[in-house]
Amino acid sequence: MTSIVYNPQDKLTTLETTGGLLGLARFTYIFTGNPFNLRNYDTRVMMIVNNDRLDLNSKHSSPGETEVCYLAGTRILTPSGERTVESLRAGDAVETWNATCGMKETLFIRWVGKGRAVPCEEEVNDQSGHPVCIRKNALSDGVPHSDLYVTSEHCLFVRGAFVPARMLVNGTSIYFVRDSGPYDYFHIETENHSIIWANGLTAESYLDTGNRKTLTQVGPGVRSVNTRRSWDCVAAAMLCTHRDFVEPLFIALRQRAQQIGHGRYSPPAVTHDDKIALRTREGQIIAPCRRSGNRAVFVLPDGVSEIWITSQAARPSESIGPFVDDRRKLGVLIGAIDYFGCSKSRSITSHLAEHNLPGWEPVDPSAPFRWTNGFAYLDLSEAGPDIEGEAVISVEIISAGPYLEQPKPCDAPIEVRLCG
Repeated sequence: MTSIVYNPQDKLTTLETTGGLLGLARFTYIFTGNPFNLRNYDTRVMMIVNNDRLDLNSKHSSPGETEVCYLAGTRILTPSGERTVESLRAGDAVETWNATCGMKETLFIRWVGKGRAVPCEEEVNDQSGHPVCIRKNALSDGVPHSDLYVTSEHCLFVRGAFVPARMLVNGTSIYFVRDSGPYDYFHIETENHSIIWANGLTAESYLDTGNRKTLTQVGPGVRSVNTRRSWDCVAAAMLCTHRDFVEPLFIALRQRAQQIGHGRYSPPAVTHDDKIALRTREGQIIAPCRRSGNRAVFVLPDGVSEIWITSQAARPSESIGPFVDDRRKLGVLIGAIDYFGCSKSRSITSHLAEHNLPGWEPVDPSAPFRWTNGFAYLDLSEAGPDIEGEAVISVEIISAGPYLEQPKPCDAPIEVRLCG
């Protein structure tokens, strides 16, 4: 049996495994950070692999996988009336909306898939695997005609475009069901990607963008369905996640929710205080000695050759709103970094050029700045071999925040330890 645990408070990943002829030998490895990318830095995750208990024939989705499906009980419109999604099979007909022609069409189902989600209670909403509920009348009178449950990435067809359900969550008329527990989900693939009616609300049929492996086929398929497709080429309508389009829709649905008695939307409490600091390998915290304009100035102790730039961090989709399709965990946007030693000064540029630098977002070769994730490593050896004595470092902060009011703290780096 192998167990992998990431502890975000200590920023340590512990891997335990048993082996040997009788399985009595036990080995423990402790790594700094999250080298296995088990989840976000602010989430505790345990993954256990045990072949004696793992059902290799079932399809279970984990948080972070892209499920785009309807939950059991969803009523799909067919020529003979509504039927539950779990009762449909390949060869059955469903009613669809042709957005190009502006008319109804009857299409046949070519494939039906089923999966099972096991939500993670400790994940943030949109990565937890919990379903989204679109309450009765959330969009307009009778739309949907009863509560509709879908996965968070499932797209609704609203105002002429597809929008992921997670981007419309307002906590009142559209919300994450945090107490759902494990659940089954279904999807149907029509002859062409199409707009179907689910509980009276227009939404998408299945489009294989590479996640078919998360579903088990239900019944026979009409024909080969192994072709991966693209939203840009074959989608029934445009997928739109731009803030300019989604935010007005979000605001309209939020206002409607209040009007029909579903409650008032409460935006998150935020701050723009970045709380930037430096940390040494020994764990010393260095606060700015001065803030001037967009510069933070720090005095480094004698002999410091590497630092971590720490700050608050937040995902724009949380700190601004779900209508912002940016789920990166962003700390501060760093521009120029200048090092002033006893006898010389240098500009440090490794953070603008070096790929796979821990704690930094990917490099943009055309940009003179780069985002941290709140805990970004910086090697000061670029300043030269003679870094003895105190030094001053000046960090340019291009942008910062907003951050949620109560973020989790970052801890200092710890050396890798091997225990056996």
